[in-house]
This record gives sequence, structure tokens and C-alpha cells, in this order.
Amino acid sequence: MEQRANIKFCFKLGKSATETFEMIKTAYGDEALSRKNVFKPSVTSRTEENVQKVAEILRNDRCVSARLIEELTNIPKTTVHCILIENLGKRKVCARFVPHTLTDDQKDARVQHCLDMKQTANFDLNFMGSIVTADETCDFLAKKGIVVLDHPPYSPDLAPCDFWLFPKLKLAMKGQHYNTIQDIQKAVTKVLRAISQEEYQHCFEIFYTRFQRCIDSQGMYFE
Repeated sequence: MEQRANIKFCFKLGKSATETFEMIKTAYGDEALSRKNVFKPSVTSRTEENVQKVAEILRNDRCVSARLIEELTNIPKTTVHCILIENLGKRKVCARFVPHTLTDDQKDARVQHCLDMKQTANFDLNFMGSIVTADETCDFLAKKGIVVLDHPPYSPDLAPCDFWLFPKLKLAMKGQHYNTIQDIQKAVTKVLRAISQEEYQHCFEIFYTRFQRCIDSQGMYFE
């Protein structure tokens, strides 16, 4: 009850769900509520005023992410999702071009990829912490005897850079103007260096849960 009161107090101060969770974890240590419980939306936060705030943002930018809405409104991300789906009847999709309908072969490839990844992760507890996402470096890694895993095509929902890192960069740099490529590189580097190890670890925890979500959806897009 005490932690719930403090969570409500943090939201009243305009803290985001992520900021609130970090503060609760710092204050209560091992006794702190889990991330899921801290992020759990309350009915009172789905007020008509908050619904109108989210609707207004969508009218101005139909491609805006739930994470960015959270930052703009200080409404917890889980509540934003509820408002988008239950109040506004919206559906989340990845902010990257993908085919409208996956072929059976593409769906089978996605399922097989997730089965292989999940099996490997369950067998090797260090596997998820040793993954390196790459493109042009794959040939170099292969020559060094490092196992290279194929990624199913048209699957940004199964790529950490697409579903986690790029949106984080976009959020941090949104609204900024840069005069040169060097300025952009410096800004990107600054954002990347500010991301904590715990945030990266949480990203791969999310990544692991996506394997089963893809399997359960029989290879269809699940967001």
C-alpha cells in the first residue's frame, strides 16, 4: 500500500513510469514492486482528459510510438496502450515497412527462427547476453569462427535494433536540428553512451519473450 501511494505521488509529480520504477527500486531495494506491477495501469489514469491528450497527439502524428506519448504526456506507457486499444480502437504495428500479408514460407521461417533461438537460450544461460546484432560485420564474425544466426526477412518485431534501440534514439533526438553529419554522429554517440547496462539487459529479456509470442501467433506479426 505504501509503495502504491508513492507510485501515485510520482505520477502526480509528472514522473514517467520508467523514472518511477527506478525511484521505487532505489528506495525499497529487494522489497520493491516488480516492473510489471509498477507499470500496471490504473483505471483512474484512463480519464477522459488523458484519452483526449492521446487522441490529439495521434491526430498530429499517426506514426507516433506509445513510448513517445508517455514522454509527452507523463501517462504510463501501459495506460497509453490501454487508451490506444480500448478507448481509441487502435492497433500497434512496427514503424518499418513490412509486407501487409506474410507468405506461409515467411511465417514458417519466423517460427523456426524463434524455436531455434529459444532452444539455444534455454540450453545456454549466457546465450542472450552474448548476442551481437550486425549487418556488414557478419562475414567478419563467420571468418573468426563465431556462430552467425540468420534473421528471418521482414521481421523488425524480432530485431532488437528495430523494436527497441532505434525508437529510443528517435525519442531522444526528436525535434533537434543538426547542421552536419558529424553533429548527428556526436548526438547519436551521446545517446548510446547514456543507455545503461540494465536497460540493455532488459531489452534482451523482452527479446526472449518475443520468441514465444511469435510462435504462439504461428509466425504472424504479433504487434
